[in-house]
Amino acid sequence: MKYWLPYVTVHNPFGMVGQTEDDAHEALIKDYVKYFDTIKAKLPPDVLKFADRRNSFVYLNDGNLRSIKSDITRATVEIDIDGNVSEQGRRGWGVITLRYDRVTSLEYIGEDHSRRHYGVGDHLFDEIELVDDCTFKHSMYFAGAVEIAVTFGDFSLSYGELDYS
Repeated sequence: MKYWLPYVTVHNPFGMVGQTEDDAHEALIKDYVKYFDTIKAKLPPDVLKFADRRNSFVYLNDGNLRSIKSDITRATVEIDIDGNVSEQGRRGWGVITLRYDRVTSLEYIGEDHSRRHYGVGDHLFDEIELVDDCTFKHSMYFAGAVEIAVTFGDFSLSYGELDYS
């Protein structure tokens, strides 16, 4: 992760002398939004349903990872995560399926857990990166100090029945 990982680094989390944490967080958001705007037109349409935080209606934040399934022969990965969806003025929770096609890499990167709890934890934030003209990388960071990253060529998003209670 190029943008969000410096935000969660334990020692000197922002590396920006003279700035408060809030200032550094705002600068980070602006930098990522500026970058995102340069790649937005190249992204698969379903990525925009969650990745453009200014216009998204699918929210992965605070969601729990349910499963990761891969089919090596088909070069696909499916990640099921709890999240919420805004539809017709209502917000509901449900399982969101992120399906990556033409996958070239799936990474699970965990930090030393000797001083932390075990497990993935809640979804905190994610970012999309343009690797080349037709390849993208989606990195997700979780509260358990775990990053999951998928490098892919195409993407679709779906969700089942939502709980509005």
